[in-house]
Amino acid sequence: MRELDELYPFKHDIVSELYIKTADENYVAARWCFANGLDTDFFWLAAHSMEKYLKAALLLNELPAKTYSHDIERLYADVRPLAPELLPTMLTVPDHLPTGIFSRGDEPVEKFVKRLYFYGQPDNRYSFIGYI
Repeated sequence: MRELDELYPFKHDIVSELYIKTADENYVAARWCFANGLDTDFFWLAAHSMEKYLKAALLLNELPAKTYSHDIERLYADVRPLAPELLPTMLTVPDHLPTGIFSRGDEPVEKFVKRLYFYGQPDNRYSFIGYI
């Protein structure tokens, strides 16, 4: 087991307040946007919340998170080895989601993260690319 320094509780509080709490808020807002057909905001908020959760995981493991920008694919690839037994490898996509944006049935988590990154990236927020 790794030794934590005496400042770890304070670091944890900062990460919790700045990353996890705001990621929770972004997640709730993303769910509301999805339920109300606000696709652009859904994807942006979903990607943003995932980015914050992944950066929090790095920071809580005393690893740097600054160089990733918004790249949740790279973040996920670097966070996964920290506790692979806690993260799923496959996701089951419900049948009622729109085709084209979501696949059907089971898919690897990496494929989901790639799609979420593509549709939730800043270029899509500003309509430089599209999802339809």
